[in-house]
Amino acid sequence: MSRHLGIPLAILVGAMLACGLAGWRWIGEPLSTTGIDLLFGQVYLTRESAPVGAREHASNEVLLGGLDPTEVVDARLVVLPQEVFFWGPTYPGFAQTRLSANELNALLGAMEAGPAFVNPANGQILCIERSEAGGSNSAPCDDGEAWRETHEKTRLSTLVSQGMSVLQLRFPDGRLGEVWMYVADDVLAYSAEELNELPVEGVIAGGSRLVEPLMARAVIPPAPVLWPEKTAEWANATAARRLGSRYRDAVGLLRNLDTLRQVVGEVQQIRPVEGEGGNWSSAWMDSMSMQLLLWVKGSRGEGVVRMDGWECWEAEMMAQGRLVELTPELICPET
Repeated sequence: MSRHLGIPLAILVGAMLACGLAGWRWIGEPLSTTGIDLLFGQVYLTRESAPVGAREHASNEVLLGGLDPTEVVDARLVVLPQEVFFWGPTYPGFAQTRLSANELNALLGAMEAGPAFVNPANGQILCIERSEAGGSNSAPCDDGEAWRETHEKTRLSTLVSQGMSVLQLRFPDGRLGEVWMYVADDVLAYSAEELNELPVEGVIAGGSRLVEPLMARAVIPPAPVLWPEKTAEWANATAARRLGSRYRDAVGLLRNLDTLRQVVGEVQQIRPVEGEGGNWSSAWMDSMSMQLLLWVKGSRGEGVVRMDGWECWEAEMMAQGRLVELTPELICPET
C-alpha cells in the first residue's frame, strides 16, 4: 500500500479505536462495505451495492466470440418498458426470465451469423468480420451505413411498440455481459453495453422469433429487499448510518409524495433493495450525489423506486411493469 493511501487509512483506523463502538458504527461500517473507495468519497450500502466497473464489463467480448458461452453461469432477459438508465444491472421491479443453454446458443449464434459493426462518433462505420478461429477484425465496408440505418430505425420503433429488452450473461469470474435488444418489424437490432469502448452493434432479419417468446414468458420477481429478516425500521436506520442523513431525508420525501400514493395507496413500508449499483453515495471535491433503490409497499400495491440527488431529488418507479415518473422536476425536502 502506498504512503498516500496508508496515512489516511491509518487516520481512519485511529479514529475507530479512539471512539470505540461509535467509531465502528459511523466509520467502520462504511469502511467494511466500501473498502478503499471510502478514501475517495464513495460509500456503498453493502459490498454488492458498488456499480459494475469497466473491467468487469465483457459485453463486446461476448459478441466477438472472445468468451465461451458454455461458461455462463446465469443468462437472463429483462423486459424494458422503454429506454431506462441507472436501473441495471439488477433491474428490480422489471419482468425477467432465465434462458436455457439452447435458447442462449440460438440467440448468440444468430448474432454471430448476422452483420455487426461499430459506429465511431466522427468516422466511417466499421464492419466486423469474424473468423472461424474465434477472432475478429473491423474495417470500412459498403454495407455499414445501411446496417446502421436499419439498427436506428428498429431502435426508434421500439419506443412505440415496447419491444426492448436486455440480455445479461454472468461468468464465474464475476464478469458481466449485457446486450440491449430492440425488436420491431420482425428485425432484431442489438447493442453491447460497454463503458469505455465503442459498442458492437448488429441487426438480424427475422430475429424477433428468437426474442419475442422470451419476453412473453417474463414475470416480475419479488423485489430483493435487503435484510428481509429485519424490520423496515432497522433496515432504514442501518442505511442512514452507512450512507448518511441524506438517506433519511430522501425516504421522508418519498413517503410524502402524492404521486407515490396515487400508484400504491397509503405507504406502509419503505426499505432498501439489494443489487449492484443500487444504493451508494459519492462526495468528491464539489461533486456530491446519491442513488437509492427502494421497495415501497402500499395499501393498493407495491413497486420499486429509484431516487437520485443530494439536496434535491428526482424519483421514478417501476410498478406492475410500468415506469412511472414520480417527480417531473427536482424536488427538495421542506426545511
